[in-house]
Amino acid sequence: VLSAFPSYANPDIAADLPEAFPSGDGYSLTGRVALLVLGDLATRAVIPARVPGGDGYALFLVDLSDPGMRKSPPVLTLGLAACPAVDVTLAEVRGRLLGERDQGQRYLSSVWGPMHAASAAMNVGIMRGACQEALDYARTRRQGGQRILDWGEVGMVLAGMVAKADTAALAVSSACRDLEEGRPDGCRQAVSTALLVHELACGVVDDGVQVLGGYGYMRDYGQERRFRDARQVQALLGAAPLRKLALLGVGS
Repeated sequence: VLSAFPSYANPDIAADLPEAFPSGDGYSLTGRVALLVLGDLATRAVIPARVPGGDGYALFLVDLSDPGMRKSPPVLTLGLAACPAVDVTLAEVRGRLLGERDQGQRYLSSVWGPMHAASAAMNVGIMRGACQEALDYARTRRQGGQRILDWGEVGMVLAGMVAKADTAALAVSSACRDLEEGRPDGCRQAVSTALLVHELACGVVDDGVQVLGGYGYMRDYGQERRFRDARQVQALLGAAPLRKLALLGVGS
């Protein structure tokens, strides 16, 4: 069963989380959540919210069909069209506490590494697709009496794309292995890997568009979608600059 989550925000630094008030044997949530990913497709959502008088935030499971739940139409975003996001307003929506109160940060921290590894793996796949389409196009596109693959400049661009994609794949494999083995610095390595892979991916998809020339910007080809998707993946889990700064404290 799909569960929606505000995947483009870091609840640790959010100033406007919904509030959860005790109500009967559960809680009642009121507030607003921006860009709830899969909110238009899922039947439930995991919502971070603050309990007045508490310290930190908690995680709650809510039913997206609750009468107090108002959803916007899908928000137009840069990429990842298959994972639509909506803005939601909660008015006394019933929520079930997940785990202990005020422990949301601890719970999310426990999966922070795997979540970053997963986002990095997404961009590795996007890079692989960009490389393959660029190579296929360069093999068949002829200009000046020869394939553009045989042009030295194009060959250098393609070689750089493949090298970056291979490097990214190896980095993700290493980060996943560190997480599986439970190494103390596994989370930090996964975050670092994701940030690096996202930057590499943005460069690779940009080159992929350039290899196709004007066709690279057309929706008839996949490169323009990969160009948008790579940047959208980069925004998962919060702003990249803030996550880079947070590396100074990860695992400490």
